[in-house]
Amino acid sequence: MHKRFRLIIAGIALVTAFSACSSEDSGDTASTTTPATAVDGSAVPTTAADAEAAAVVEVMDMSFKPATVTIEAGEAVTWEFDDGGIPHAVQGLNDNGMELSSPILKSGPYTHTFTAPGTYEYICPLHPQMKATVIVK
Repeated sequence: MHKRFRLIIAGIALVTAFSACSSEDSGDTASTTTPATAVDGSAVPTTAADAEAAAVVEVMDMSFKPATVTIEAGEAVTWEFDDGGIPHAVQGLNDNGMELSSPILKSGPYTHTFTAPGTYEYICPLHPQMKATVIVK
């Protein structure tokens, strides 16, 4: 619970800081061959190093697209962050989703392997209206 609270507080602070700054468009796009870097400059952890994703979720236009994906247990989902420099994260909800927690990213991929069947609901803790689901069979 404390980790989630700190993530939400850090996210609010980052959103406030970024809203005061103008964004720079370098024309570069995120690539799965380039490791993602968290907003704080740290490397992005992954639970599926170099895993082939069974599903890809685009994080753009202040939403997760598609909002629901279905995979098999042991398969991975990759989130591709590309929302014009707006920071987002993936944070699991309820008991099933607590293992799902990405760093705050403005671009690049984050991959997570789901080992147990279940329904995993998640949000962007910076923008709680952004909600989606991974169904693992």
